Amino acid sequence: MSNDDDDELYRVLYTDAEGHEQLTGAMPLDAARSRAKTLEEQGYAVGSVMGDVAARGYMQDRYAPAYRGVDIPTDLRADGVPRSAFEAWKRGVDAELDKVEPKPAEQNPFAPDLSMSREVADYVLRATVGLLEDGYWPKAYTVESRYGGGDTEDYDGDMVRRAADIVGRDKIKHRGLLRYLAELDADAGEADR
Repeated sequence: MSNDDDDELYRVLYTDAEGHEQLTGAMPLDAARSRAKTLEEQGYAVGSVMGDVAARGYMQDRYAPAYRGVDIPTDLRADGVPRSAFEAWKRGVDAELDKVEPKPAEQNPFAPDLSMSREVADYVLRATVGLLEDGYWPKAYTVESRYGGGDTEDYDGDMVRRAADIVGRDKIKHRGLLRYLAELDADAGEADR
């Protein structure tokens, strides 16, 4: 009956004659410990005996040119720099990339959420084509203010424009939908001025 530890493979992390970190090949734990002892006897600086996956991950992290798309500073990869410095830098990158971006101040917090998946965007465009083919031309509607006056809101048009952007306007071939989008874009251009 074999133990799970017997099936795991390990590597020895050591520094070669030129001062570069190296890994031995993967081997069982007893063989890795023996290899580490042999390397020390030969005058090499032995770092540790590590699990195969952890050792390869360590080398990839240590010598990769970038982490999550951010270039790793060369001084962090220099030999002799403690691993803890690199890990602290990685935590800083993770925190910066994972933080929630605040909404810009000029963005209306009461505007409808127009985020949608590609499938929903496709459905919105197909439904709009169906309305157009049935003779309906979607229009903006007026929202009466409780203080008097009216404001034209075109949330439906905004949704169709957003769906077209998600699907890709170059993929839209329906002439009626293209004409409707051109009108919406023109109206949005006037509103932006």
